[in-house]
Amino acid sequence: MLILFNIAIGTKFWKELPIIKIKASNHISCLKFFSKVVFLLILYLTLGCCDSGEANIPIINVPTDISGEIHLRDIAESTKTIQLETSKSALLGLVYDVKLFNDQLYITDRTQIYIFDLQGKFLGSIGRRGEGPGEYRGVSSFTIDPLTGNVFVASDNRILVYSTDSKLLMENNLPIGTDYLSFNDENLFMLLKSFGNKVEGGFATYATLIKLTSELKLMDSIPIKNFILKKNIISGYPFKHYLSENDDGTFLYFPVLSPENLIRDTVYQLIDNKLIPSFKLKFEKPQSFNEEGFKAINILNITNSATYLVCEYNQDGEWRLFIYNKNLSKSYNLKEGPLDDQGDPVMLRPLDMKKDMFFYNKTAKYSDSKTEELNPKIGIVQLKQ
Repeated sequence: MLILFNIAIGTKFWKELPIIKIKASNHISCLKFFSKVVFLLILYLTLGCCDSGEANIPIINVPTDISGEIHLRDIAESTKTIQLETSKSALLGLVYDVKLFNDQLYITDRTQIYIFDLQGKFLGSIGRRGEGPGEYRGVSSFTIDPLTGNVFVASDNRILVYSTDSKLLMENNLPIGTDYLSFNDENLFMLLKSFGNKVEGGFATYATLIKLTSELKLMDSIPIKNFILKKNIISGYPFKHYLSENDDGTFLYFPVLSPENLIRDTVYQLIDNKLIPSFKLKFEKPQSFNEEGFKAINILNITNSATYLVCEYNQDGEWRLFIYNKNLSKSYNLKEGPLDDQGDPVMLRPLDMKKDMFFYNKTAKYSDSKTEELNPKIGIVQLKQ
């Protein structure tokens, strides 16, 4: 669901640096690290994401009308449906993200991270919920180091790092919270956002992509967004897939969901720590706003796999999925996604972009309300190349 609400957030976070708590064999200078981050965040209040060079990039048209019904079997090389085991130790709510590593599924419902095998058997969890050291109250985002298998968890204003057997390796406090972590090109990326910063003319919102080593050493910072609104409005979407990695490199799409007078329709490639325009979506429906300031079109996610560009968006309150085959220059514009074997539309979200693999999840349907609620099913789809 699209979340749009008003809230007041001050700029106190950069006036006092937090107390840093670290558990790691290779101790780093955290005070210096966060001082650099905070300085750059302040600096980027006067900067924005540079859109220079967009005139020469490929443009992909997105029609106003939807396509006819498309079944997964028509566009998929293979599909696999996994019924996740229902256990007292793993009762999942809505699935927000899925990672595939060493033939195991790491799944979060924003409360915890659970591990299942590819037959759906519950294997365990990463860390535990709580308020104590090494515990977390919820999961904002998580990612897996492809070299070590260590799991990096963002929870409120902390990053926690666990080994494959769920032992805490490192815990780090942040000046502000992050809701996105991702390993790309063997580097850890973290996205920091700040809303409601009072400036002349209104309230500033900005986002910065932070590049780190797996030991949480700062490597670089890249500005993504800066905008000033007259009213203090925060917007967000719970499914965040900002970075995509395929054999061509790492790509970023960061949505603009607040009532700003623009539609962010360009995907950038990260080259030498710079964001270079890569391609652009052109929606046939013109952009407009209603009386409450909501857009006619909200682009929620754009992911770039080896063969496909997949865009999840909302048009006039209707959820849609745009799938574009880059090799064939063929597209599908679908209401709520392609149809599975039961004829239900499913929303495809990224799993392994180098292999054109996506996942979807389905909750169980019951005719008897007294029946114990089962964990959802996870579908793994490899699209045709």
